[in-house]
Amino acid sequence: MGRVGRWIAAIIVILVAGGAGIWYSVKGGTENATATTTRTLRFAEAAVTDLKQTETVSGTLGYTSTDPILNRLNGTLVSSADDDSTLEQGDTLFVINDQPVTLLYGDSPAWRPMRKGSEGADVRQLEDALVALGYDPDGKVTVDEEFTSYTRTMVRDWQEDIGAPVDGVVDLGEVVFLPGPVRVADTLVQLGSGVRDGTPVLSTSSSDSVVTVILDPSDEGLFEVDDRVTVTLPNDTDMGGTVTSLDTSVGQGGVASTSVTISLDDPKAAASFGNSTVDVSIVTDAAYGVLAVPVTALLALSEGGYAVEVDDGDSTHLVAVEPGMYADGLVEITSGDLGTGDRVVVP
Repeated sequence: MGRVGRWIAAIIVILVAGGAGIWYSVKGGTENATATTTRTLRFAEAAVTDLKQTETVSGTLGYTSTDPILNRLNGTLVSSADDDSTLEQGDTLFVINDQPVTLLYGDSPAWRPMRKGSEGADVRQLEDALVALGYDPDGKVTVDEEFTSYTRTMVRDWQEDIGAPVDGVVDLGEVVFLPGPVRVADTLVQLGSGVRDGTPVLSTSSSDSVVTVILDPSDEGLFEVDDRVTVTLPNDTDMGGTVTSLDTSVGQGGVASTSVTISLDDPKAAASFGNSTVDVSIVTDAAYGVLAVPVTALLALSEGGYAVEVDDGDSTHLVAVEPGMYADGLVEITSGDLGTGDRVVVP
């Protein structure tokens, strides 16, 4: 039996079990309802509203792993950023000998030393980062692809501030360019250990909390990239989110599974929950601005079809209706002589 059938069956059972002995019939659209006993009636108003059908799955709040940060210097790891810390532009990632390695924002990795006379996109990244950090207070630097004397002055001032050797040259390994903030998950090398060019020093993750959902095969196709969802956090508050990626992999036995990544509208508000289980709800169908009544007001007619019992003031009569979408205990009325504000009988 379908959902509608279960509702109607339940309504009939309630009416019969209540001793009213009511059987409804309608001719020509409406007719007075009759009963063998007097009933105490309860009413609800027909109203225009939005109906949404949702499906809810379980997800995990946490962080997504990103590429480890590699060292490009030779020497001894003296210190590193704390685990679980989030680093931003200008922060020190780790220190090799007496050389701090600094995070700067940029899309391309550093690949060579940069000094006066150097030209290229990496120079633009360097200038853009140092200007953003406030090392051009007089506005003398033109952010372009040329390492000028003004660029060297910025580099010297920056090196002095972070406690690095002051030489006006940005050696390979002195900075790490990343697109944005990064969260340190773990230090991969013990302090005091020797490191070489290419040694992974820090494992990292996304700086913002995200939600990951592993879909059952039966839920495949439930989400698409850019879908809006509602995430219910461990404290029962709801937060909006957006599906950012779908990654399908094939496991043992050739069974495919899909990992869904969801970004949160306010990830900082969710950071305190750490790794925890959350509910993710998505709207699978919707009807907006429709006339609806409580689903319990819907009655099965002996000759087939459905009706609702409408209040006349001193009596009631049946109105034949055509049900549409069911959601949140309401049913859409797609046709019938029923209007907004009409009072319908509910159990």
